[in-house]
Amino acid sequence: MEKNAVPPQARSSPRKGYLRLRDIPPELLARLNRGELETATLTEQAAMDFMALLHSLREWAGDGAGLLWDAERLRLAEQGIVGRMRLTGEALGRWGAFGKETALEQLMTHAADTVRGFACYAIAAHPGLEFGAKFDRIRPLAADPHFGVREWAWLALRPRVAEAPWAALELLGDWVREA
Repeated sequence: MEKNAVPPQARSSPRKGYLRLRDIPPELLARLNRGELETATLTEQAAMDFMALLHSLREWAGDGAGLLWDAERLRLAEQGIVGRMRLTGEALGRWGAFGKETALEQLMTHAADTVRGFACYAIAAHPGLEFGAKFDRIRPLAADPHFGVREWAWLALRPRVAEAPWAALELLGDWVREA
């Protein structure tokens, strides 16, 4: 597990989050950008500097230099939040998470909900995973204690569901019967 990872049962966001960008204290935003804690609202995540967060992944098992080069080229700051999440997850996949199980696991267990959200998009884009395997792999993130990670799991898989809705319904049938 990565140095700043926490067990899933210990993750939660008990603090009240910020709803307006201008209200987010700079010191809180700096901690979010370093991947030290979870966001409490989508507004906080939208305010984040994804390049700073990627720079904080120093212990990541993937190719960090390649990732940063790719992310710079993608001009993430010019994207909306969903686009930034998708592009970052795909870049993390290309630079390690598609080929190194350790790299993907580090993303899936990271202390920051945003990084776990990146893992959702890396899984959904993973060219080596068959349709059903993507659902199996993303399942722990779909059950993540953080509301945002659960939402990213759904948003990341949604295009796969649209490609084969009946197959997806069959796979998801067991999920809806769980607590």
